[in-house]
Amino acid sequence: MPFDGTKLDETTQRLIAGREKIEHKWCKRALFENGAVCMIGALLPEYGKCVHDTASWAALERIRGVIGYNVTGWNNAPEREKHEVLEVFDRAIARY
Repeated sequence: MPFDGTKLDETTQRLIAGREKIEHKWCKRALFENGAVCMIGALLPEYGKCVHDTASWAALERIRGVIGYNVTGWNNAPEREKHEVLEVFDRAIARY
């Protein structure tokens, strides 16, 4: 919850939780791998389960709005680094 007392919507909450998962451990070319998650895996409500719900899809759309194209391709780009992924999550969260 923000310091001003506003309640965050479920999509923003999902993005914040996803960012925390990536901060812990990030991966490429897999949703989940040895405790790590990719950008899409980070948005799923349960680790290791491919359950797509409304908040996950809305969070994914917000991320697409930041990077402008395919999230998987962007995440898996050979030159991609973790700090860039975290920056995208930060920008998507800021769109609240």
